[in-house]
Amino acid sequence: MRSSYFFVFLVSVVFFCGCVDLDAHLTGIPVVEQNQTTGWQPEPGNGSNVYFFYSPSCPYCIKEKAFLEELEGRYPDVRIDYIIASENWDLFAEVCECYNTTTSGVPRTFIGDKAFIGFSSQDCDLRFNEAYRAYIGCPNQIENAVNEI
Repeated sequence: MRSSYFFVFLVSVVFFCGCVDLDAHLTGIPVVEQNQTTGWQPEPGNGSNVYFFYSPSCPYCIKEKAFLEELEGRYPDVRIDYIIASENWDLFAEVCECYNTTTSGVPRTFIGDKAFIGFSSQDCDLRFNEAYRAYIGCPNQIENAVNEI
């Protein structure tokens, strides 16, 4: 019985600690003017423009997923793949490696040559987070990246 409580606790920690709350961290992150990622291209014929890795239990993932679904409605030529990171870990790790970013934290969004970490409800300047080696996931910056593809 005790081990089952420990297991539930451990699973909860993994799911909730993986979510990245960026609203609290937007100040103090330097503005970046050029791309800091190496870029990753999907296999030919896939047709996807945006790869969104998330956890169904992450509140920031849920917010970004709703934002991306709305964005997808406004940009009918853009195709977004919604991928649960824990169920597709090998793909997630491969994409992160190609973008020269860490595998820590979701939501993680890959658009063109940019990798985004977390999701903030507020717009911001294009900011690169060195710890995650990814841009901050702000709505206006994600939409700007969609406009560039």
